[in-house]
Amino acid sequence: MSPNEKGIGRPFTGDSRKSVNLQMRMSPSEISELDELAAKMKSSRSGVIRKGIELVKEWLSSKK
Repeated sequence: MSPNEKGIGRPFTGDSRKSVNLQMRMSPSEISELDELAAKMKSSRSGVIRKGIELVKEWLSSKK
């Protein structure tokens, strides 16, 4: 039984457990922009990046 099934820890959000860790290099100005977007969206940096992936997928599918 996983810790979450026991009611311990943070509940899962979205479709599935986030088990992959990703590191990336960004300039200070990019981090500043990311933080501003996260604040406006009331989200985390990761949430903004996930939304960006979603938007790029939609944009690419509309190009077909």
